[in-house]
Amino acid sequence: MRARFQAVAVAVAVVACGLISGCADTRFETPEATLETAKVAFADHDYSEFCDCLSDDGRDQMAAMMVLLGRFRQLTTKGKGAEEIAAVLKKYGLDETDLTNVNGDRKARGKSQKELFKKIVEPIEDRKAFIVEMIAVIRKHSDKPDNKLFVANAKLTDLKIDGQVATADLVQKRKGEDEKTTPIKFAKNGNQWKIDEFVLN
Repeated sequence: MRARFQAVAVAVAVVACGLISGCADTRFETPEATLETAKVAFADHDYSEFCDCLSDDGRDQMAAMMVLLGRFRQLTTKGKGAEEIAAVLKKYGLDETDLTNVNGDRKARGKSQKELFKKIVEPIEDRKAFIVEMIAVIRKHSDKPDNKLFVANAKLTDLKIDGQVATADLVQKRKGEDEKTTPIKFAKNGNQWKIDEFVLN
């Protein structure tokens, strides 16, 4: 009886902890913390955790990029690799998606980048699951399987926070390459900062 009471007490404490600021999730409490969480997730190949670092728009962007990269790899990879990539695309309703004129379509119709991403990923019901599977299968058949979106030395510079939006320069240097600087944007949802826009490089 005492053991059961202790177990219940622990469970209540865990729930209560999530309701008070002192026990808030610190993984996303600042843009810098979110970047660190994303870096660790990629280093650990924990792509589910990485997806948790993204806002809804950021997840749409990542999923759209995985669709485009998956289609490209499907066409340029031979044998089993192409088959496995095709299987993931088909699983999420993307096997018949025609992306050959997607940039021209955006210009012709005046679509914003976010609108374009949403159009590309429209068939995907579970975008987080799709991202996790597509990254895994592309990495499996890549000649550079350890490439990461954010490397260990990645850092934010010129960070500016304006209400619920933060912008910064993302500076990182991959092995054998020059240091690169790209823009990155964060959006705040509640007390959590999530990656909202980024550039693949």
